[in-house]
Amino acid sequence: KGFDFEFVDILMDQVSVPVVLHGGAGNAEHILQAAKRGISGVAISSILHYKLDSIRGIKSHLLAHGVNVRP
Repeated sequence: KGFDFEFVDILMDQVSVPVVLHGGAGNAEHILQAAKRGISGVAISSILHYKLDSIRGIKSHLLAHGVNVRP
């Protein structure tokens, strides 16, 4: 379903600490949207558990859109 970015945007405007999202990531595009908003981290266990994508696939998607990721 994706993250509740309306809420995330409000939260990001109110806090000065790192924000990690959990619950809602269903694909690499959801993670990309979070990264573009400056989110510090995203929990992706469901994507991996249900084999919706792989770490390699997610990293490739992020790199293709200009997001720096660890090797």
